[in-house]
Amino acid sequence: MMTQLEPITESTVIDVAQDLEAWAASLLQRLRTTPDAFSIFNHLLIEKLQGGTPISALIECHVPEHPLTELVRAQRPSFSPHLRSDITLELEASRLAFSAPRLELRQQLCFIAASIGVTSEIRAAGVMAIGSPDTGNVIFPAQAHIGPQMAVLEKWRSEWRERNPLLGIIISMILLQRIHLFKDSNGRTTRSFFSLEFSELIGRFSYIPWTLAASINPICWHLRLREAQGRGKWNGIVLHALTVIESMLTAATTAEAK
Repeated sequence: MMTQLEPITESTVIDVAQDLEAWAASLLQRLRTTPDAFSIFNHLLIEKLQGGTPISALIECHVPEHPLTELVRAQRPSFSPHLRSDITLELEASRLAFSAPRLELRQQLCFIAASIGVTSEIRAAGVMAIGSPDTGNVIFPAQAHIGPQMAVLEKWRSEWRERNPLLGIIISMILLQRIHLFKDSNGRTTRSFFSLEFSELIGRFSYIPWTLAASINPICWHLRLREAQGRGKWNGIVLHALTVIESMLTAATTAEAK
């Protein structure tokens, strides 16, 4: 299976269901009223995850299955999520970015990539990402499209800040991976960038462990990711992301109540 992604343009449609938009707005409001509880729980969560505790043992999170999940699982019964060491790299990169002066978007991404320890040079050619039985291989748009795509994303980010900022940074994370700014490590860089933007939204440093959040149902996550990137079907990945964040918030407020 091979997917060749078209460059994003101003005519690219980002269509998210109204109930998910409303949920994102409501969730951000709740996060902003309990930032200390969320931040404290977040640090404990990361500590446990770095120690090897599965995320499923720390938060109760039930994401809806993708229709193809069972079929893919039958073909590939075991799935190894990214290495746990990614958590430490992404956590420290996003923490460093949060404490540093704010930069223009592309510079900020290069700063984070360099903090993770990978090349921060913009790729100079087209690139294919080797996937897996559930995601397939992906050919990202050629290097010449990077500048125009980043300009479109900048415009959208400005609009989302006014309209629905939490939903906007979820969409930005997926689109940045799709633009594929660097030859490698785009996932780690954009996940760290999400945590930087998320922290700014709630006013406290917090790191959302997407690498392991995906491991709640990794096949479903990657199928939804490819649907959003390649077919413009956004509801699944947005639902998955909001479910994870709300599950963390619920665990945080429950822990605070105790």
